[in-house]
Amino acid sequence: MEEAALALILDRCLAAVQEGSTPQAAADRYPAVKSEILPLLQIAHMLSHGTGLAPEELPLSLRRLKMRLLESPA
Repeated sequence: MEEAALALILDRCLAAVQEGSTPQAAADRYPAVKSEILPLLQIAHMLSHGTGLAPEELPLSLRRLKMRLLESPA
C-alpha cells in the first residue's frame, strides 16, 4: 500500500482511538493493513493512557517498535 494512503488510515484510526475506540476495533476496520497499524495504535494508546507496565514488561514486539519510533528522525 502507498505510504500516503497508509498514513491517512493511521490518522483515521488514531482519531477513532482518541474518541474512545479500542486500538483493536479501529484496526479491524482496515483488514488489509491491520497487521501494520495495530502495533502503532497500541503504542499510541499506551503512550496516551499509560500501561502500568515497566518497559521490560512490554511484549518484545512493542519494545522494538517503541525503540524504532524513538530513534527515527521527526
